[in-house]
Amino acid sequence: MRLQHITLLAGLPVLAFSYACNDEIAASISPPPPSFQWEYLSAPPALSVTIVGDPNQPNNSAGTFTYTTDVSGGSGSYTYRWYWRGCNMNNGAEWCPNGYFESYETGSSFTYTIGAADTRIEFAVQVQEVSGADTPATAKGYLWTAGPMFGAEGSTEGSNPFCTGLTSYPLSRHVQDPNTGQWFWLNYRRNQCAGSPEYPA
Repeated sequence: MRLQHITLLAGLPVLAFSYACNDEIAASISPPPPSFQWEYLSAPPALSVTIVGDPNQPNNSAGTFTYTTDVSGGSGSYTYRWYWRGCNMNNGAEWCPNGYFESYETGSSFTYTIGAADTRIEFAVQVQEVSGADTPATAKGYLWTAGPMFGAEGSTEGSNPFCTGLTSYPLSRHVQDPNTGQWFWLNYRRNQCAGSPEYPA
């Protein structure tokens, strides 16, 4: 009985030693912490781009003016690509090209000359940050400005001197809906006798 008790007591240190060994082994084979991959953090701030008008440009005026970009976010160093589209009065109606023209201007500002017959000019710029990232941030800015002929209703040229009816020549102008703020093309015609514009009911 005593021998058995001694055996059990003698066995205790062995068990304790064995437990300590297992602890040490378990610590050495535990997995390393996950690598830092930005997976659970918010993305870097996206670029915000606006085009600022020339402070020296009067309303609805012709002349040469400079438009600049205001960019925030990203690395602080950017490349620029400017585009423009000019609309003007042409044969009694406002005419706009179907697409934009690329200016090949690569700086943060763009200088444009507004003509006497221009109704409105639209500017767009694409800005991309300069960085070592695989996918640098990019954003676009947009601005339109009114020319001298903005809101013009066309000319009275081509009216019938015999006043036999209304002209069938389709005239149109770009107007803004005061209720929604949306721009749309409004079609109208001119009275051949009086030359006054007439709009659909």
